[in-house]
Amino acid sequence: MSRHAKSLANALEVLSCSEYKQYIEEIYLYGSCARGEQKYSSDVDLFIKVKEDTPQKVLLDMRRQVMPEDEKLPEVELKFSSTDNFSSSSQFNTNIKTEGKLLWRRM
Repeated sequence: MSRHAKSLANALEVLSCSEYKQYIEEIYLYGSCARGEQKYSSDVDLFIKVKEDTPQKVLLDMRRQVMPEDEKLPEVELKFSSTDNFSSSSQFNTNIKTEGKLLWRRM
């Protein structure tokens, strides 16, 4: 398993099998890892669509908990939104919709 895959697997385990699961609607992988263009120094970019009433403290805790304990593994960067317009940047919205890979969805 590649180092990026290890960081991703750890993040998904934390987010989907924990107290955070109740706040999460969808998880997408985007950026260089989604395109298969990651370099050694690349981080793992995840977009998390959360429920509208998700407390800020929960979002901060998620960011801390997904960071790998092994300092040799890439960091995991989380971006959050409670709407389908993920960002004020139309380019970011387009990137998520076109290159983002859905990894998890609430059933």
